[in-house]
Amino acid sequence: MLLPCLIYIIAAGLSADRFSIIQAVSVDLNSPVALSRTPVDVVPMSEIAAGREALFLDDFAVIDLSRRLQKETALKEVITTGRELRKIIEDAMTLKAPDSSHLEIGYYGADPEVGRLLVEYFSKKLVMRNQEGIARTMRYNRPGQAGVSFLVQRAGAGVPGPAGETSEMRPASAVGEARTTAYKAFWRTERLRPTLLILAFSVFVMAIITGVVEWSDPSLKSVRQAARYLNIPVLGSIPDLHKLGDALYISSFDEAG
Repeated sequence: MLLPCLIYIIAAGLSADRFSIIQAVSVDLNSPVALSRTPVDVVPMSEIAAGREALFLDDFAVIDLSRRLQKETALKEVITTGRELRKIIEDAMTLKAPDSSHLEIGYYGADPEVGRLLVEYFSKKLVMRNQEGIARTMRYNRPGQAGVSFLVQRAGAGVPGPAGETSEMRPASAVGEARTTAYKAFWRTERLRPTLLILAFSVFVMAIITGVVEWSDPSLKSVRQAARYLNIPVLGSIPDLHKLGDALYISSFDEAG
């Protein structure tokens, strides 16, 4: 009965069930990044690096990503609502700055296909918003121009070059391909339920097999069965000498004690 459970546990332990997908992006932390909720404002890349919400949980980005996922037939059953998508992003996506010139957009979870899609989408989203932020800064943050927002001024203040010039801004770009790492674990808590189901199914199957074997066995199991099968009375029976010997030995041992 325990053999199927052991086979499942060993097979699950030898199979990768967690995946880490990381895409490095070359960035300038002083470079501006466009805000999606307004057509003018930008923030420095350093603010995006400091908090992942501005990139991952942007409402427009989540809606756009949800629409794209609905076109992926293989992922329709995995992600069905925007709320589920937002929860996956909150639980699985990370944004780290390993140094002053790179950001790493990462995913850690059980579905590598969803992870690759999310990492690719947000990497491209960051690059596009940075390009749009540079374009906005060049468009609105010029010497003597009135009405420039505080965010645009702050984002363009740290850019190398003469005041008001943005031609030296270095736009973000993906560095190489995304790195995928698979992880294994001998036991995880989510495997408890399938293990118990396998155990219960094994007990049920063993009970059925035992019943079938008992029912198909033609041998006589008792004196009563023999009398009923032969349709004659039983005058006596020969006792099992092994059982009788054991009983006498135990009885003599009790009397001696």
